Amino acid sequence: MGVINDVLDVSKIEIGEFPIHDEEISMAAIIAESMEMMADCAERAKVRLLEDVPDGFPLIRADPLRLKQILLNLLSNAIKFTPSEGRVHLSVNRREDGGPVIEVADSGIGIAQEDIPHVLEPFGQVGGIETRNHDGTGLGLSLSRAFAELHGGRLEIDSVLGKGTIIRIRLPATRVVSG
Repeated sequence: MGVINDVLDVSKIEIGEFPIHDEEISMAAIIAESMEMMADCAERAKVRLLEDVPDGFPLIRADPLRLKQILLNLLSNAIKFTPSEGRVHLSVNRREDGGPVIEVADSGIGIAQEDIPHVLEPFGQVGGIETRNHDGTGLGLSLSRAFAELHGGRLEIDSVLGKGTIIRIRLPATRVVSG
């Protein structure tokens, strides 16, 4: 059912008919909920989950369901492609202009620079990678990028093969409600 919903989401996004429903939300709460939802998966994979949310981080205006979907997609991928005893770190900070930056960093297998555009496309996966578990549809990063863009933001990937990956969601400063 999840795959069908993802395909439907991609279709709606591609035809420009995907609404987002902004609410004032706490990044600390969304991150805590996402980390809790992924804790069992990380434990089974023997991957250490870490989080960092500065005290007093301001509320932001965002669609809580889509923001959580971004975080769950990014955390799921990070855990999936990180070997046992590795780590996945979810953090949020602010840029100089005040805009929020969400970052998921892992100590996983990494992505070759030439493969980054491919993994951002719907159903895009990198073939030939030997991993502990390579299940998935190849929709997570594509949807995460689209949801970030629907919020006026962008998704960026920095990765080094064999060293890990950092994915950043940069939201505009106008998304900050207070502070």
